[in-house]
Amino acid sequence: MANRIMQAKGLKAKRQRRLFPRHLAADYIPTGKPPNMLVMKELKERSRSLAFDEEYVDYLVKRKCLDIQGQHISEGRRLVSAHIQRIKDTSPSLTCVTICDTIVRKTLLFYNEERTRFIIYEANRLEKFVRTSMAYMDRQRCIDAWKSDNTRWVYFSSVRPPSDTSSE
Repeated sequence: MANRIMQAKGLKAKRQRRLFPRHLAADYIPTGKPPNMLVMKELKERSRSLAFDEEYVDYLVKRKCLDIQGQHISEGRRLVSAHIQRIKDTSPSLTCVTICDTIVRKTLLFYNEERTRFIIYEANRLEKFVRTSMAYMDRQRCIDAWKSDNTRWVYFSSVRPPSDTSSE
């Protein structure tokens, strides 16, 4: 009995003096604990409750139909889209390039197929206005004028509702 005990103590000492830890060895695969089936079942039930209910799915379908018909669009958006449509109606062959699209300002550059007319459209979301520049004959001159704030604006429309000054 003493030999077995001494032999086990010797093996334990060898294991503790290993130069390379066992859990870092290439042939060691950590298996971990098996999953708790009760916990897994509870998690599945909780995830089912996070799915969309029928009312929300019906709302999404209804909203999609309204998107197609354009019924839920606000008045400000309608004015802006009408302004862009007026530009396109005036010169149907104009194509558009986005110059600047930030939270505050959206600027588009319209030009014709021959690239002889360039118009800048600017919508400022902070100050709530939409304006269009005069027609430029050179693209670089148009962009330089816009960058240096020397653009000549020929049409200006405010999206902001009129202020009520007649309240007194």
